Amino acid sequence: MDDTSRILQDLQVSLTLVPAWSPKTELFEAILQKLSSFGQSVAVVANLADAQNPEAAAAIVARPTRFEGVRRIFRHRITPPALLVFSLVDC
Repeated sequence: MDDTSRILQDLQVSLTLVPAWSPKTELFEAILQKLSSFGQSVAVVANLADAQNPEAAAAIVARPTRFEGVRRIFRHRITPPALLVFSLVDC
């Protein structure tokens, strides 16, 4: 476990909000996957990503659920400004 994940777990955070401006989001996704596996935290990354990069995530949401714990919304699928709504429980 990396230092960031360990610190957030030790602090027992229940909500983490991360503003970002990054063409790559793999590191965010890895940390969010760990946070959601702890079963205690919801995390959201709002990323100002370039629409020309098909792999760029505009939003990443991690929640402690049995299904689809980490969800990515790709930048090329939305037109900013956009409001994204996520359910924090399994439906």
